[in-house]
Amino acid sequence: MEVRFLLDRDTNLPHIERHGVEPAEVMDVLNYAQMDYHGRDGARIAIGQTQDGRFLRVVHLLLEDRTQLVITAYDLPAKAKAALRRR
Repeated sequence: MEVRFLLDRDTNLPHIERHGVEPAEVMDVLNYAQMDYHGRDGARIAIGQTQDGRFLRVVHLLLEDRTQLVITAYDLPAKAKAALRRR
């Protein structure tokens, strides 16, 4: 699966970097998501844990050419993390 990252207009770096998230962490979540569901406007939301134990929410789109476009990724809020652990 090819993965591309939405670039921040101000820095021309992947938007995920504004949230302190590394591309490898996003790949961990996309490859081993504990949850993956439909979001708004055709986006999907993947929730999972990185190899280092960090819980992330990754917002991504599946493009027509089967490429994943990662829009953003950020730490899962405490309440959502607790709910995920209860599952």
